[in-house]
Amino acid sequence: MNTLPSSKSAPKGVDVEKIKKAVVRLNLVGLANDTKWNELISSVRARKDWQPSYRSKTVEGYVTGWDVEWYYHLPL
Repeated sequence: MNTLPSSKSAPKGVDVEKIKKAVVRLNLVGLANDTKWNELISSVRARKDWQPSYRSKTVEGYVTGWDVEWYYHLPL
């Protein structure tokens, strides 16, 4: 069993339904489905010689700092 976070993971205490309602209210759409996100995450994790920097923005507008850790610090 894989214990690494995937596209369907959510930190404890996160109200997923609240986020889904905000997405609908703000008329937001996804860039990729869960399968494509998991493929991207797996591909980056498999590369030992390159880990691109990333940051994320929540539906409420908070922008994270830059990170390069693709195992547990994913913007989920």
